[in-house]
Amino acid sequence: WDAALSLSSMVTSLNAKSKGASLGIFTRQEEASSVPLGWTAVSVALLGRRFEAATKSHDGARIVRGVVNDRIARPSGIHGQLSRAFGTRLAVVVAALRSVAAEMRLDHLQEADNALGYRLYCAFRPRVADGRAGWGAKGRLL
Repeated sequence: WDAALSLSSMVTSLNAKSKGASLGIFTRQEEASSVPLGWTAVSVALLGRRFEAATKSHDGARIVRGVVNDRIARPSGIHGQLSRAFGTRLAVVVAALRSVAAEMRLDHLQEADNALGYRLYCAFRPRVADGRAGWGAKGRLL
């Protein structure tokens, strides 16, 4: 769960930078973040994108984290952001996502760098207006 929260923060940041550049809000796409000292770069495929995340051993286990602005994306911080955004509906959202994930075959999800995951995300995410009108707008969860 912690890896999912951290990696989702990284994907969100990369997608926002790409969308901002396509809308002319950013003059150029920023370079990918650097993996902090003490961590090792690892290639990750998630939601149709392939990128470098960070990994290291901790208490005998391998952990993976997203990197945003040259810093490890802290799962507790992302959980706090989600709690504020979804409020009392967060538990329902997480339960729905876990239910869908439980029905998926791992090999099917891994195809095309998990592009199916991105299509599911697009179907689930809150709706905002297209183009500049939707930039930074608060979406509405159905």
